[in-house]
Amino acid sequence: MRQLITQLVNVEKCRVVSICGIGGLGKTTMAKAVYHHGDIRRHFEGFAWAYVFQQCKRRDVWEGILLKLITPSREEREEILRMRDDDLAKKLYKVQKEKECLVVIDDIWSTEAWSTLSAAFPNETTSGSKVLLTTRNKKVALIADREGFVHEPSCLNEENSWELFQRKAFPSRGDSELKINEDKEKRGREMVGCCASLPLAIVVLGRLLATKETLIEWDMVNGNIRSYLAKTKGHEQARLSEVLALSYHELPYQLKPCFLYLCQFPEDFDIPTKKLVQQWVAEGFVFSQDELEGDETMEDVAEGYLHGLINRCMVQVGVRGSTGTIKTCRLHDLTHDLCLSKARQESFNDIIDH
Repeated sequence: MRQLITQLVNVEKCRVVSICGIGGLGKTTMAKAVYHHGDIRRHFEGFAWAYVFQQCKRRDVWEGILLKLITPSREEREEILRMRDDDLAKKLYKVQKEKECLVVIDDIWSTEAWSTLSAAFPNETTSGSKVLLTTRNKKVALIADREGFVHEPSCLNEENSWELFQRKAFPSRGDSELKINEDKEKRGREMVGCCASLPLAIVVLGRLLATKETLIEWDMVNGNIRSYLAKTKGHEQARLSEVLALSYHELPYQLKPCFLYLCQFPEDFDIPTKKLVQQWVAEGFVFSQDELEGDETMEDVAEGYLHGLINRCMVQVGVRGSTGTIKTCRLHDLTHDLCLSKARQESFNDIIDH
C-alpha cells in the first residue's frame, strides 16, 4: 500500500495508478485503505469515488464525480444536471486542473469504458490531480497512462490465508486466543487450501464456519466444499464462485429470499437499508409474528436478517451513519452475479411479481 501512496503523492509524471487483478483479490479493499489514508487526505483537496458498471454509463459517472468534488449548491447541482455531455466533461476537467483531486474509478472492465470516460480527466502531469483505478484487465491500466504505475497484488500465502480465516471464523477471539482445536484446525486448513488464496473466498468461508460450532458441522461443510469444487476446472475464479455458491446453499431458509430479492438492484448500487427492510416486510419475507420478541417490530426482524447476510459476507456495508447504523448496503460484483444466477434458477422474479 505504501508504494501506491508514494506514487499518488510524490511522483509527478504518474497521472493514473492502477490496482489490477482477478475478482476477489481485494482490489477495492486496498483502494479504500489508500483513499482514506492520512497522507492522501492531507495531500489532496478534492475526493471522489465512482463505481463503474459493466455497462459503463459515462454521464452518470461524470456527474457523480463532479458533484462530489465541488459540493454544489442546489442551483449549481441543477445546472450540472442540465449540462450537455461535452460541457460536463469540460467542467470536470477544469475542476481537476484548478485543485489537486483524487478520483477513484472502481472496477472498470474494458479499454472501451476508459476511452469513454478519459476526456474528463487531465492528461498533463502539471495538474496535480490523480486517478486511482481498480480493474481486472491490465490493458485498461496500460492504456490509461503509459507513464502510470500498475500494482498487481499477489494472492495470500498459506500462513496469511490461515490468519485471515481464523479472524473471520472466530471473530470473538483476540489474537492471543487463536489457538483452536486440532481437529478443527486440520479441517479448516484443508478448506482454506480450496480457496485459491483469494481473500474474498477465505472471508466468505470463515464467516460461514463462524456459524458452525461442532466438528461434525465443520466436516459437513468440508464435504460440501469439495463436492462444489469438483464441478470446476480448477482455476481461481471458478473456485471463488463455488465457495460463494456454497455460502448461499448454507444460508438459513429465512435469509435466502431476502438475498435473492437483491437481484433487482443494479450492479454496484448503494441500496438504502431502511427502504430495503420495509420492502422485505411488504413482500412477506418476515414469515411470522412468532419471530417477534417484546416490543420488536417486523422491520426489526428484517433488519436482523440484513445483519445475518452481512455477517456471512453475502452483503457488504455501504455507508454508515454517525452513530454506526448502516445507511446503505451493496453486493460485491461476484456476489451480484451469484444472486442473479440463483434468482433465475429459482424463478424468483416470477414469484415476487405475483
